[in-house]
Amino acid sequence: MIPTMRSSLAVLLVALFPLVCACGSKPAPAPPPPAPAASVVASTPPPPPPKCESLDEKCPAKPGTRARIVLSRLSFEPPPGWVFAQEAEQTIATSGDARMALAVYDAAPNEKDEKATAKNRDAALARLLQRLTVTPPAKKAMPWSAKPDKTTVSGALKITLWQIDGASADKVHGPIVLAHARLNGAGAVAGVIAVGFVPDDDKAGSDGAILTAIDSLRDEPAEAGGKGASPPGSASP
Repeated sequence: MIPTMRSSLAVLLVALFPLVCACGSKPAPAPPPPAPAASVVASTPPPPPPKCESLDEKCPAKPGTRARIVLSRLSFEPPPGWVFAQEAEQTIATSGDARMALAVYDAAPNEKDEKATAKNRDAALARLLQRLTVTPPAKKAMPWSAKPDKTTVSGALKITLWQIDGASADKVHGPIVLAHARLNGAGAVAGVIAVGFVPDDDKAGSDGAILTAIDSLRDEPAEAGGKGASPPGSASP
């Protein structure tokens, strides 16, 4: 009996040995988490500044912004806060129902042919009115030969201004501000025209803003990034 008990006890100890060892040993530590992959930030160049050649670009004029008038050395300061665009045939600025546009017109091939030059002036005015969707009062001629309501000097430019009541734009009624200046010296460009429209119910001082913008007209060489007219495809801030 004793040998048999000893044999059974030996078998039992052998069976329990792995359990004892397992209970007494510590589990192996978990492997450390993998190091996070280094984030690579692509250096994206900033977008180019807008060319301000369309109202869709929504370029706001800031104090001191000078916008060029195409086909000339002329520039002016659009009213601050207005959206402006240096379009192919004119420069336009808008704020709500108030709006203005400026363009130059060519001299006649024969410098002494004032009638032909006047036709070019009238054609430029018609384009501006159409672009602004402004309808002048019916049966009322443009007051080119009438005494101006105001005359101002801006640099080398002598600017004459008239107010024409009874106009409308997009079913909104209000006066037209018309300005004209002849350019000094012989050249292909004879003069510049500015047209503004102010709603009758305007409370933002748009009439004064338009007059200030017209008074800022300058005929000077372009200076990229400076105070002169901006080069094509840009506007100086």
